[in-house]
Amino acid sequence: MLIEQAPFSILDFYAPNAAVECGCSALKVRHGRAAITEYWIERFAEKPAGELVEFQPAGGGIAVAYKVDVDEFVRATLYFDHEGKIARSVCGPATPRGNSAYSMSITAIKLLTENLERAVTLERLAADEQDSQFKDALLRQAAEYRKLAAKRASDCGLPPPSPPENAD
Repeated sequence: MLIEQAPFSILDFYAPNAAVECGCSALKVRHGRAAITEYWIERFAEKPAGELVEFQPAGGGIAVAYKVDVDEFVRATLYFDHEGKIARSVCGPATPRGNSAYSMSITAIKLLTENLERAVTLERLAADEQDSQFKDALLRQAAEYRKLAAKRASDCGLPPPSPPENAD
């Protein structure tokens, strides 16, 4: 039952005239809602997606890679139309680069998020702190976490994080 239900939520992300180009076994190109529905039913039955191991900008689109088996990965590049719907997706087998290049991308994004969360927590603590020396120490630590987040964002090809809410 899940296989039949799953493609319909995925289809909501596709433009009505979208194309899927799949090179996972042999190149297949599918156009339109009915063909893409059929494609996803087959994919879920044959090789359901597992752990997401990469998510990054790629040549005007977004590249995602995920595990389909212990040592088997699929990489898909999604291209969007002006309404934010997937106009075209291109996928095929992916070979992990090095020992853990894919997991490094997702780890860097997780660390970026953790750095920002810590910075915001420290900034909120500082906002309520009465002791000016301790408040300054909290803000210095928050600034260091923001620097780490900015570096990780740059390393991942993402825009820098927004400044603190009370930044002048």
